[in-house]
Amino acid sequence: MKKIILLTTLLSSILVGCGEKHDVVSETDQKAITSYLIKNEPTVKDAAWSNNSTLKVGVIDNGTNRDGYAQYICEVLSQKGQQGKQVTVKVIDIQKLLNTNKWVTIGEKHCS
Repeated sequence: MKKIILLTTLLSSILVGCGEKHDVVSETDQKAITSYLIKNEPTVKDAAWSNNSTLKVGVIDNGTNRDGYAQYICEVLSQKGQQGKQVTVKVIDIQKLLNTNKWVTIGEKHCS
């Protein structure tokens, strides 16, 4: 009986661990995505991952809410093979970051 419980626990741990790895963006994909955004999206001035699930995209603030732009970046992520990944896109004011060293979020979307 103890062996069955141990085996069940071990298999559950393996399956849970496997599921978690599929929910995050790999480091290789993070680098490819930031490079793609910087080179191909004229609005994006810089981009960086603060962790496996948060992508910060720096743009020039034009005074409008950038939630829609964050949604667009989610669509780009999906096109780049990241559909189903749990990612939060934060659009930040790049000028404020450079001038004050503060990360001011002007748009945000949770991609799923």
